[in-house]
Amino acid sequence: GGRTSGTCSSVAQNSWDFAKYSVKFAGVTPPTTPPTSPPPSSPTPPPSTQCKTAWSASTAYTGGSEVSYNGHNWKAKWWTQNETPGASQWGPWEDEGAC
Repeated sequence: GGRTSGTCSSVAQNSWDFAKYSVKFAGVTPPTTPPTSPPPSSPTPPPSTQCKTAWSASTAYTGGSEVSYNGHNWKAKWWTQNETPGASQWGPWEDEGAC
């Protein structure tokens, strides 16, 4: 009809043809058959409520370090030493909940 479509290219394709082309374009061998169903997902384990190693004022912690203090687990947002977890809302520790 002389118009373009945002949903149809007017080029006949089989299922997964575009995906096969894009994978090949990326330099990877495309699968010979399209997947029949999504892969099974593994259940996400519940977060651990076990307390981490106790916080120590004399220890230097890097970002990502985890400690326990006052019945909670805490995660360092950046390098810190001698800054009590939870002492400041804007401090270096992120509360990960009770343990």
